[in-house]
Parts: sequence; structure tokens; C-alpha cells
Amino acid sequence: MRVSKRGFSITGLVLLTLIGLASIGTGLFDRLSLGVGTASLRFECLEKDKWHRCHLPHTPYLLMTSDIHLSSPSGRWPETTQRFHLFMKEVSKNPPEIIFIAGDVVDNATKDYPGSLSNWQDEWKIYKSIREAYGDIEFRQSYGTGHDWLNDAMLETLDLDVGGRRGVFKWRGLNFVWLSFGPGAFFPSAPEHHGDLNDEDYGWLEKKLSSLANVSLVFHVPLSTPLSTKFGALSDGRLIVLDPRDYLYKIIDTNRKKIDMIFSGHIHKAFRDQFKGVPLFSCPFMDNNSFCTLQITDGSSKVSQYRFVPN
Repeated sequence: MRVSKRGFSITGLVLLTLIGLASIGTGLFDRLSLGVGTASLRFECLEKDKWHRCHLPHTPYLLMTSDIHLSSPSGRWPETTQRFHLFMKEVSKNPPEIIFIAGDVVDNATKDYPGSLSNWQDEWKIYKSIREAYGDIEFRQSYGTGHDWLNDAMLETLDLDVGGRRGVFKWRGLNFVWLSFGPGAFFPSAPEHHGDLNDEDYGWLEKKLSSLANVSLVFHVPLSTPLSTKFGALSDGRLIVLDPRDYLYKIIDTNRKKIDMIFSGHIHKAFRDQFKGVPLFSCPFMDNNSFCTLQITDGSSKVSQYRFVPN
């Protein structure tokens, strides 16, 4: 299979610095009564720096998004759960073969952060009920530190009850490799960095990349690029990207000729950038109502940037 890198057929994925996708946020939905039985959405895609009304792909496709932040009725953002139900209702009319959520599937917060263990459990029950309701779509996910999990015990529970924290799956000739790790933020002025992944994760990834081609990497925490650093700067001085001193960068640099694209989440801003020539995409559900689709067209991968707005 030929997977084009520089020749990506990218519908609307020009540099999103000019647009930032900030014009459509959650506020429009907060002002609506989102009865799933009555409300509806329309989809728009980005083409030549402009948003156009469009339809989901008619050929088989994979849908990539992140940062759903499903909330229980007692959580801080129950409207996000309602919005995702509405999104799934519309998407299911022309469903993808796979939906991959690149972390922060649940929110795990009430009035205080983090929420209780019981609230965390309730929110994962919501996610599992959504997966069951749309059984014709295969759901996969990685996990975001701070929301999906807070400690090793939580991560081990997710491994058993929801799905593995890392793994590989093949879709139409492409190999998707994902890892879940944290903490997901650092101070650039910190004198030392001790690694966000453990030795087992580093070794696992090196082994997988040595034996695979046509790889798409999926991490919740984005790599450090000009745009991720710009959009991921917090007011306290932290950056919510992977510390550039982390050994993961060396692994990716060594194997970058095998890597076709990288997807991430964590930053609630949709953008496209590059890491050493490899296209990097951020397609967060929150706050941009954003997602990406992948198709295989004439032997090459095609990534399209979408957003959804209420009718």
C-alpha cells in the first residue's frame, strides 16, 4: 500500500493557526434544549481555509477524536454527555468502521476536581452503554491522565474492564499504535525530567515499530511542536505537551520513516502541525466539536477535518 505523507490528500487541513476552530464551541449547545429525539446536527468540513457544509464520507472510514469528557448527571459537564449522544445519533446514519477516542473519554469531576471513585465508575458505565448502543461500530480508546485515570490501580481496572492502555490494530493496511501515559504537563524551567513512560512502555513501542510499517501513532498527550506549544501553554507556566527531553522523541525520530501520521488530544484546540515531517493532528470533541476522518483513496490515506454545529 502506498501511503502519501507530503502528498496527503487533506480536506481542509491547512494550517489552522489562521482559524483555530474557536468560532464554534460548546456555548451554542448550552443554549439549546438537547433532547436527543428532537435536536439535530449538521457537519462542516474545512476546504481552502473556509468551512463548508458537507457530508460524512460515503466510502469506508475511520473517525478519530479525543477529549469527550463524558460526565455523569452529578458531574460538572453533563451537557457534554448529551452532546455526544446527539453526535452519535447523527454519525450512526453513515457510521464509520471504527471510532478511536484519543483520551479523556470521561471527565471524572464534580464541583471539585477530581471526582469520587463512584462518579468515575458511573462515567465509565455511560461510555460502555454508548458502545453497546452502537454495536455496529468498533470503539477503541487510549486513556488521558488526570481524567480517565489518576493512579495505577485505575489504569489497571481500565485494562481489564474497558480495553488495554496500549496496543496495535490494523485498519485497511494501516497500523495504529497507541500508548497511554502521564502526567501530561511540565514546567519548561524544571532542571530535570524523569520520563512520562516507564521502561516497559518504551521497550514495547520500540519493538512494535521495529516490526511494522505504515504506522499511525495515537497519544493523548501531544508531542512538542510549534502549534502544540502555542496552544498548550497554561497560565501557571506549564506546557501540556510531552517534555522534549523524554526518550519517546528519540524512538519516534529513529523510526519516523515508518510513521505516516500522529494523532493526539489533551489540548482543546483543533490544529494540524508536523513533527520532523510527520503530520500531526489534533481533533478534539471539546471545545471545538471537532473530529477527523480517515479514508483510503487510490492507495493513499486521506485525512479530513470536520466540525459539527446544531441545525
